[in-house]
Amino acid sequence: MMTTRFLMIFRAARRAAIPASMTALALLLFAPGPAGADARTEYFTALANETVPARIQALDRYLTQYPAGTWSEQARAAYLALALSEEVSGRLDIPGSQSSADGIGSQSSADRIEREAKAFLDEAPSDPERLLLASEIFSRFKRGDGLALPYAERALEYLQAMNRPAEVSEDEWPEALATRVARARYAIGLAHARSAAWLAAYDEMREASAWLALDERFRAEYETVAARAGKDAAYTETARRDRDRRAVLGATDRAEQTRLAEAFIRAYDPEKPHREMRFLLLKNDLAAGNAKRAIATADQIARQSESPPVFSALAFALADAGVGLDEAIVYGEKALALVTARARDPQTPAGDLPTLNRDLQLVNDALGWAHYKRGNDTQALEYLTQAVNADYPEVHAHYGLALERVGKTYDAAVHLADARVGGVTAVEEALERIRRRDLAARNLIDDRVRGAEREIRTRVRRAVNAPAMPDFDLVSLAGSTTKRSDLAGRPYIVAFWTSWCGPCGDAMPVLAKLGENGRGDRDVPIGPVRILHLTADRDPWSARAFATRNALPFEDVLFLSSDPDRQEALADALSLASLPLFLLVDANGNVAYRMDGYDGNAFAFDITVREWLKEAF
Repeated sequence: MMTTRFLMIFRAARRAAIPASMTALALLLFAPGPAGADARTEYFTALANETVPARIQALDRYLTQYPAGTWSEQARAAYLALALSEEVSGRLDIPGSQSSADGIGSQSSADRIEREAKAFLDEAPSDPERLLLASEIFSRFKRGDGLALPYAERALEYLQAMNRPAEVSEDEWPEALATRVARARYAIGLAHARSAAWLAAYDEMREASAWLALDERFRAEYETVAARAGKDAAYTETARRDRDRRAVLGATDRAEQTRLAEAFIRAYDPEKPHREMRFLLLKNDLAAGNAKRAIATADQIARQSESPPVFSALAFALADAGVGLDEAIVYGEKALALVTARARDPQTPAGDLPTLNRDLQLVNDALGWAHYKRGNDTQALEYLTQAVNADYPEVHAHYGLALERVGKTYDAAVHLADARVGGVTAVEEALERIRRRDLAARNLIDDRVRGAEREIRTRVRRAVNAPAMPDFDLVSLAGSTTKRSDLAGRPYIVAFWTSWCGPCGDAMPVLAKLGENGRGDRDVPIGPVRILHLTADRDPWSARAFATRNALPFEDVLFLSSDPDRQEALADALSLASLPLFLLVDANGNVAYRMDGYDGNAFAFDITVREWLKEAF
């Protein structure tokens, strides 16, 4: 009875945000049994809302009273990670670094942290992750007992021994294992730096740079070490290439992006295909209206490929822009010949045939579209008829436009309406032309579009027992800070994305339009709605380029990594498993609606979010 009563008081204290009472009551309740387990769960959940120093202090008190046990092990891991993050916040000043004044503070607290690191490692002395954490703790806090280097070297030894096919699959090696190996080398470098062995530290950090070059903290410390060693902070070719590629993709000015892409190709063997860069050049040339250069770039790509998807993509890009149509038809015919030959080859596995059939339909679409743009209506319909079974909205759009041009307005209306509800906005003018000319076609279009809207609206469901939007305190691209409490009393949309996520970028224009108009229905204006953009990017330049490209207000682009205390808790609370993720938070601060992913259907996305807003306002 007494335990239950304490638990009730504890929960009330947590709701009232009283950290001292919360901590005192929690310590009273950390006892064996179900009630103690409940208290611990509440306690660690509540800690997620505290500042880093407060969490460190609370965990320190807990570990003092409960030095052993499963919960202590978890508390110790959290304690060490938080302590490390606070110390690092002031950057590493080597050698002879002292802990940051606004972080850990005194020599005695540093000693305490080191003792906990030893205890943490003793629980599983062969665990590479524990070795890595312990070695970094000792590299940053220790004053010379030499534990950091052997721990980091042991971690590296264990990790390298894991590089065996029987234990680690091939697809795990590049990221899961190689990054940890780099972290181990980084820790070894820090340990050498601690003893002023600058050349040894430089060698280890240079090896780590291939995987850690985008980590801002690593770069700063690597450059410090390189300067002390009398070296340049050179990065491996992999790191340089990755850095330069990101610079190209992150450029917001088309001319500057073209210049960087050309420099990238020259720097990294111009004889290689570099398809990503060359297709980027092609896209920019087409957008700039530079037909001659676009055709030359397409020719370069074609000469270095025998791939049907590449030929098909070239045909479609040129046809869509209405330039190089003869070349587009040639590329389409090459793709068609290659796919047809593969499909007819008796050696082709039966399992490949569905993919080949899809490729064949897309090639026919590219060829038909090129003939349509060339004015060859008969050939266009011949190819597009074979493509339309693919049931892609874009194919229906092309087929519908071709039918309209030969006077088959009712049949055209069928396919253009299907394209529109599939998310293709470019057919709206054609639909309006048909509606004015053909009453039967107008009725069909209206029935299909309104029917699709009704079906989408029936799928919109408000969350049952809507969870509260987790607390956050995030820094924006503009340098301002936004807290959950700043948004109380009015609905807002939250969009989670990263700069490298294709569907995230595709959804931004539709979302921006909704944010400006804020209309729940075509006849029910409700005013503008604020959209918060939470990015998982750690690199501010990539996020800035994405925001600029999509005309996002910098003050509304918030970095999840700027609140490391709550970042993981926020992702867990929202079950953030895929990107993009869209949420509608109502005026009470509850997550009323959510949408995971974006399938490219702007029509469905628009209707869905409008329905959210109508309900929310």
